[in-house]
Amino acid sequence: MFSTRPDAVTVLADTAAMADAAATVIANAVDLAGHPNIRRVPACELAPDSDLGERLVTQAVGELNSDEIHVALSTGVRVAESLRVAKLIRAAALNLRGETRIADGEQDALSVTESAPERNLVHA
Repeated sequence: MFSTRPDAVTVLADTAAMADAAATVIANAVDLAGHPNIRRVPACELAPDSDLGERLVTQAVGELNSDEIHVALSTGVRVAESLRVAKLIRAAALNLRGETRIADGEQDALSVTESAPERNLVHA
């Protein structure tokens, strides 16, 4: 199954292709498998020509408590840190429901939390 759909994953890497691929891998790791407030549907229901076919993708995320957000982000950070240690990326920032984690090797990434006011993010 795919992620709880983080609000944003930003990756710094040596190439745009590597950053893009890593961001997808990291975002997919931000997960709460089987959570009742996460609605998943087959990718082909959302986009009939999707190469993901019947694989489940996140369509909607309901309320999550702070512990659930922490667990989901921690999983994503572990994946980001493994990519960073393997020198595939330089750093990553993960945001879910106003909580942010940074994976940059400079600090204990799992303990970094910055609360932000609720807002809707738009990607260009």
